Amino acid sequence: MSDIAVLLLSSNVGRAHRRRLGLVAAALRERDAVVTESDLVDVTADPRENVFAHFTPDVIDRVVAAEIDLIDEVDPDVVVGDFRPTAALSARIRKKPFVSVINAVQSRTFDPTRVLMPSAEGFRQRIGAGLSNRLFRAQKRHIAQQFRAATDKYGLTRFATLDDVLAGDLSLLADVPDFVPLTGPPPHSQFVGPLVWQPDAVVDWLAERDHDRPLFYATTGHSGDPRIVNLIIDAFAGRSGADVIISVDDVVDPSDRELPSHVRVTNMVPGGTVLAQASGVVHAGGSGTMYQVMTHEVPAIVLPGTVDQRINATLVEARGLGLAMEVSDIDGEAIWAGFRQLSRTTWRNDALRSYGRLARSYDGPALAANAILDFVRSESLDRLDPSL
Repeated sequence: MSDIAVLLLSSNVGRAHRRRLGLVAAALRERDAVVTESDLVDVTADPRENVFAHFTPDVIDRVVAAEIDLIDEVDPDVVVGDFRPTAALSARIRKKPFVSVINAVQSRTFDPTRVLMPSAEGFRQRIGAGLSNRLFRAQKRHIAQQFRAATDKYGLTRFATLDDVLAGDLSLLADVPDFVPLTGPPPHSQFVGPLVWQPDAVVDWLAERDHDRPLFYATTGHSGDPRIVNLIIDAFAGRSGADVIISVDDVVDPSDRELPSHVRVTNMVPGGTVLAQASGVVHAGGSGTMYQVMTHEVPAIVLPGTVDQRINATLVEARGLGLAMEVSDIDGEAIWAGFRQLSRTTWRNDALRSYGRLARSYDGPALAANAILDFVRSESLDRLDPSL
């Protein structure tokens, strides 16, 4: 039995981050933790943009004040945040242990130049990679400066870099370690595997369709480029021998364009249900969708929009799981050609099976819940008076 009180501060940027913390909440309740889920969604930012630009000193001060009030009301044993840049600050102000759920690409020991510039072998290439790495770290330091007024106000040590903003006393990495390359194990961190949320919606059409026809799936996610929809329609408009389902969030209006009878555009389908039948998928490179696709061993074309998505797209291609393309550089025929290339490359099957098994070997919500509770128990033991 556990009477540990946990306050979950979900992301105020990005629907996927908010919902994946709900998976952890369910696992914590199964372990008899007393869970409070915050509904503080108080920063409006387009996840396709630089979300940190929205965290001005005034916004930070307002959000931290609201979080402190909630912490005082709940009085938790631990605060857990998922891509909520103010959470570490609020927890420190109230001297509460803080657990942060992040992606491995947001950890201290991830070097994006190793992924985006892997062939830096010549002198000029090495110099370019070194400059890019220094620029990346300088950008992290610049973002941390936005939080200095708040740390000074509460008498706390200033955040030196974005790593300090996002990391916790314990950081849970929602990734498969063999997929994301790190320069070393991040301090006070633990891999828990993918945290993949999907809606409970029922798609009757999937059960009724002719299962002898191939099915292709595309999803924009919450932060994908709206142009993905038109690219997929263009790719399959004249190819009626396959069924196509396109899942959109609120980035496009499904009624914007007349559709061929074999192409459907709908809001928020359960990706796992569709992927169980899919021959190929197009997605934007969000972590949740990427791991959902990996779990079902479906070859992918990734059309990234953000930096993190571009890193994921590059890794998908490097690991033999699909192709990375740029939305602005392609048309519908390039999408079709990409699927034909993937279908002819049989060596990819081994990579798909290998990473599929690896992704399925993690129960992310259970591992995250266990790590949080173990962390709280260890913190309690550390605080015991040694004379007792």
